[in-house]
Amino acid sequence: MIEVKAYGKSARGTDLWLEVRQVEEALQNPDFWIYVVENVRQGDPSQFTLKMLGGERLQKLLGRAKEQRYYTLPWPVADYDTPA
Repeated sequence: MIEVKAYGKSARGTDLWLEVRQVEEALQNPDFWIYVVENVRQGDPSQFTLKMLGGERLQKLLGRAKEQRYYTLPWPVADYDTPA
């Protein structure tokens, strides 16, 4: 199984945000891979980079994963544009 994560710029040195289901699958499935596509914001596919995480390397990183819980609050444009 492959999951793709896209980054506007480089992911170098940043945390990789994974969904609970992705972590669970990665822990159970030795054929689970994460493909990180970088530099997508600039728009030129020839400038994209691809990093692949899987196997023992991914398992080692998962050993240091930190669970975080948060909420996202949708803020529609119509509400954003409404004066306070």
